[in-house]
Amino acid sequence: SKMHPDDNDLMKIASVFPHLGKIHLRMRKITGKGLIQFAENMAERLVDLQLGAGYMSENYLSGNTLEAVSRHCPNLESFFYDEKYHREPLSKESIIALVRNCPKLKRLALMFTRQLSPEANMLQVNKLQ
Repeated sequence: SKMHPDDNDLMKIASVFPHLGKIHLRMRKITGKGLIQFAENMAERLVDLQLGAGYMSENYLSGNTLEAVSRHCPNLESFFYDEKYHREPLSKESIIALVRNCPKLKRLALMFTRQLSPEANMLQVNKLQ
């Protein structure tokens, strides 16, 4: 039994569970490329995505990956990311892209995010009111 899913596991999950709309993952063995492929496969189905940067892992959510996921999954209503172990914070541009690409977004939680500009914070607040 696998304790930590990898990219191949994600693709299997997307195809085996056609009604899946919510998933919570730690990116220990999941790469940005794998997450993007999963998002392409899930597309409009995905409404809730919770991610954690992988502890003791090179895998984490990059700004480019977040933008791609938001383009593929426009119906996201809830997004959570815990970047506790992430060396590079998400860019304000990637956060803004998430909010713009996902008009149904109601809940946004970015834990340990160190570099959010006032504009990005205001866009989040205005969007979610």
